[in-house]
Amino acid sequence: MVLLGPLAGIMMALQTVSVGLVIGILLYKRKSAVKIITAAVATAIITKILVILALFSAGGIVFPDVNQMVEQGMSMYQQFGMLDSLAAQGFSEVDVQLMLESMTSMMLTFLPGMLVAGSAIGAVINYWVTIMVLKKLRIKVPRLPAFTTWHLPANAVWGLIVAWALWLSADYIQVEWLSIIGKNIMLLYGIALVINGLSVVGHYMGFKNMSNGMKVMSVFFFFFFFTGVILVTFI
Repeated sequence: MVLLGPLAGIMMALQTVSVGLVIGILLYKRKSAVKIITAAVATAIITKILVILALFSAGGIVFPDVNQMVEQGMSMYQQFGMLDSLAAQGFSEVDVQLMLESMTSMMLTFLPGMLVAGSAIGAVINYWVTIMVLKKLRIKVPRLPAFTTWHLPANAVWGLIVAWALWLSADYIQVEWLSIIGKNIMLLYGIALVINGLSVVGHYMGFKNMSNGMKVMSVFFFFFFFTGVILVTFI
């Protein structure tokens, strides 16, 4: 609260406390690691959504203005001489402005999905840190299945179908918020499919049985060909 302000502090505290309580209760009841992580992620997402809705209702969050953000971006480009550099490459000031408008609109459209994904990642980190501390204290903890065995359940495809239907139907009935919901659900499914794809690739490559040198080379390959790897794992 001191560093980020009272609203941000309360928001972070509510999420941390709720996820911590869920992880602690399920560990006490000796549930499996998969169930604990699933419950922690679900709790983090639900808490994030409820907190954001509450802040919107109380006026604690003001939706950013696209035009203002574009103007600030253009001012920054001008200040650092990036407009001149782009002009030398054949991009006019109008082209740069249109590009910034497109990027800003896309970022704001997918902002809810990114916030939800961030909450899920935070919950997983919370669980991982908890397990590391308990191991140091020599307390028995549930074992997490190997990453190469992770997979989405077959019925998860229905959520993807629903999200796709919302996205497509929004164009016909002209409901913008419906399109935003569909796109954000698609974004979350995309992240889940990439993780699932990495699990499949790791299984067939035998990543667990690789030497340390091959593991390092594989990680370097992943980062240098990030876009290609993401597309392959997504498919």
